[in-house]
Amino acid sequence: MTEANRILLRQRQAETLQWETKHRADGSSYVVPKNPGDKSLR
Repeated sequence: MTEANRILLRQRQAETLQWETKHRADGSSYVVPKNPGDKSLR
């Protein structure tokens, strides 16, 4: 893995930590921000 790919991977992992998946009773799902006030990656 190149250094550029490692950096990109770290960025993507940080982005995914800011979201959480919610599941509805009908089995569908959606994502919401864990901290709605945090605008650092949006």
